[in-house]
Amino acid sequence: MTSEDALESLHTYFAPLSELQFTRGEVNVLYTPKSPVLGVNCAYGYSPEADAFFVGKYAPSLFLLPETQVLELFKPGSRGSFALEQTLRVGHYSPLSELEPKSYQVEQVPWTRAGTAAEILAVAWLDNSWSEMLTRWLSKTLEHNRDYLLLLAYPLEDSKPVGTALVQLSSPVRVHLWGVLGECRDALNALLDASSRLNGAAQTVETSAPSSWPLTLVNELELGYWHG
Repeated sequence: MTSEDALESLHTYFAPLSELQFTRGEVNVLYTPKSPVLGVNCAYGYSPEADAFFVGKYAPSLFLLPETQVLELFKPGSRGSFALEQTLRVGHYSPLSELEPKSYQVEQVPWTRAGTAAEILAVAWLDNSWSEMLTRWLSKTLEHNRDYLLLLAYPLEDSKPVGTALVQLSSPVRVHLWGVLGECRDALNALLDASSRLNGAAQTVETSAPSSWPLTLVNELELGYWHG
């Protein structure tokens, strides 16, 4: 996977979920001030015009960049300093065999369960105080966008969900927004396995995870969310 492929995968996934979509200096920009999700509030690459847009909105400038582009921007005479928010591995996930022992069950749920998913996302990535904002954004987005499916993961013999994933029904299937609670890291594999079979026969899933997350991906490439 090239850096262009990785940026395209993430942009294609997050663009329909964003409030504003446009280009500045040949760079795609998404802006959704009523959501804390990084993917709907960043420029997919760097350009001075994209930087100026964020400054004009009194919003933090956020760029999704491969390391090579960051090194170019740090050259003498180039743009000022950047601060790394998060590194991200983007690649393809191959589903586990259906014969593998299962620790979690996965359920497809309607958009009206967005509040449950938002609570998991908030606790997994931020803190619970963000759940209300995430619920409003996710509910509004999913109610009118049927190209995405919401999944919840539960431990076997337990009714409390511990993981969630938002699946884009595309070819390939994409899952870039997900969250799992506490020590339930294997719930992500269960969610991705279920995502891989939504269109019928199992297929690879384009997904992403923080660089430190123990998820096996192939053809992976690392990007970073950088604050300007």
